[in-house]
Amino acid sequence: PRVDVLEGEKEFRIIMDLPGAQSDDLVIDLENQALTVKANRTGAVPEGFEVRRHERASEVQFSRTFALGNAVNSDQITANLDNGVLSISLPKSDASLPRRIEVK
Repeated sequence: PRVDVLEGEKEFRIIMDLPGAQSDDLVIDLENQALTVKANRTGAVPEGFEVRRHERASEVQFSRTFALGNAVNSDQITANLDNGVLSISLPKSDASLPRRIEVK
């Protein structure tokens, strides 16, 4: 899926549209400064129904990886799935934040 990658003053944010996805369908891993989002969704037929026409994919799988570098505080990454929109908050590390140097 396509994503928006946003940069704010104190954090980066990744926003990804995942219609029909549930929290249980998602796996988000962080390894070697790379954040990977994976999903595996199956289109189960509700009980009492049978398929008459099948145009949508019955199983959807994807994987997307983002290189983070040292600008992200990996201990404070959070993710939220709301109405099919995944939002991942990536707080900037203190070392990457702008700071003012005092002249003595």
